[in-house]
Amino acid sequence: MTSKNYDRRGCAADIQAADVSKDYEAKDRKTDREFSGVEFVRNGPPGSVLTFFRSMPPTTGLVVGARGELSRSVKQFTSDCAEKGSINPERLGCCHGQDQARVKIANFISRAFSRASLRGAARVRQPALTARTG
Repeated sequence: MTSKNYDRRGCAADIQAADVSKDYEAKDRKTDREFSGVEFVRNGPPGSVLTFFRSMPPTTGLVVGARGELSRSVKQFTSDCAEKGSINPERLGCCHGQDQARVKIANFISRAFSRASLRGAARVRQPALTARTG
């Protein structure tokens, strides 16, 4: 069994995270077509909604896989949060400075993010399984 999210390009979470911007662009093209009457032409000018979308900072998908694996974007987000939070290590009781605080914060956020997303997936899958089997 093969899926578009499982191939040689990387883990499924990274591939799905990379598709987020493409999905938004497709939705913007559809909006331009439906409300502005602008058809997408490969080398033509984009519609007003797509132009506005492209003027904003890039959209990043924070994705957690079915088994709790984190995409690179989640890891980058975690490391950015840890960097900001480690400025004052005394708040965490870290007597060894910013490096120890950064590691503690990154581990806490990664575990909490994975745990929350897996709990949410279980809440969705459990009723579906119950409905299907019984």
